[in-house]
Formats: sequence, structure tokens, C-alpha cells
Amino acid sequence: MIAHWSCDFLWLYFLSALSFKGGQFFGKRLQQVLFVICGIFLLFFSTKFIYDAAKIIFSF
Repeated sequence: MIAHWSCDFLWLYFLSALSFKGGQFFGKRLQQVLFVICGIFLLFFSTKFIYDAAKIIFSF
């Protein structure tokens, strides 16, 4: 269990450092644009998931 938590911590630390360094390397504007694009994808997939789930639930 401790090994799993340690791996999670290291992975999330790596992603955080990569995100921070990416913002410095590519510039804040590109980072903001990428965040918006990722946010739009998340909204699309969450809406699709809720729609598909509602269609299944109310089809009975």
C-alpha cells in the first residue's frame, strides 16, 4: 500500500513539474490555450457520458 502511494506521489509530482516547466518553456499563452482545449474535451465527454447514461436509464 505504501509503495502504491509512493508511486502515485512520484507520478503526480512528475506531472506537476512537467506542467510548470512546460508553461515556462512554451509560454503562458500556449499553456492557457491547451488548458482550454482540454477543458472543452472534458466537457464534451462528460456531456456524452451523461446523455448516454440517461438514454439507457430512461429506455426501460
